[in-house]
Amino acid sequence: MGVWRCDHYRRAAGWLRCGMPWLTTWLPRSSSPSLRALPHVIRPNACPVLASGKCGFLMPTLSGPAVATERHLFLQETRRRQYRWAGALLLAQGILMEGLVFTGLLVLLAIGVPQELIVERADVFALPYLQENLYLMMAMSGVFAALRVLGAIGLLRNRLWGLGLSLTNCVVTLALMIFLLPAGIADGVLSGTALVLMLFARLGRDSEGQPRLLV
Repeated sequence: MGVWRCDHYRRAAGWLRCGMPWLTTWLPRSSSPSLRALPHVIRPNACPVLASGKCGFLMPTLSGPAVATERHLFLQETRRRQYRWAGALLLAQGILMEGLVFTGLLVLLAIGVPQELIVERADVFALPYLQENLYLMMAMSGVFAALRVLGAIGLLRNRLWGLGLSLTNCVVTLALMIFLLPAGIADGVLSGTALVLMLFARLGRDSEGQPRLLV
């Protein structure tokens, strides 16, 4: 780990405060072990005072393996954040848009409301076939809700099976959304956003932080 000594402490400190506002910890020379533990890469050539060799203030740099580790941890955290956002979207979709529909079906059946009464007063689907089988479609939404919530939980818990199940759910939803208009528009927006997030997290960048290319 390289170290530079500087007699111009104030000049170096002022330059670093202006050029690197995220670096707020200043340690004297006697605290060099703690200073070396700072997870930042500082290039002395960017500062005339440091590059001149007149510096008595200890400035650490990270070696190649340490920089690679930092990059790997950053990429890993970025992927986890994308998976969490995708899982949150799918969880909200499964509970609010599909789980509540299935719950409404149970309530309607419990109070004895016939399907014909709902079909006459509400146009839920554009296709007549789906409109005529409204209760069956509401029951099917319960199946989609269970699968979507299960996949979202797998994503939030960092499980690979959750990724596979969520990808399948999103692809199926996008394929069926054209038949479920107008309600399918909201499903397509949520599932499409979650699908993009999962693909970015899985296929966006390699372990070196470079974009994955086709060839």
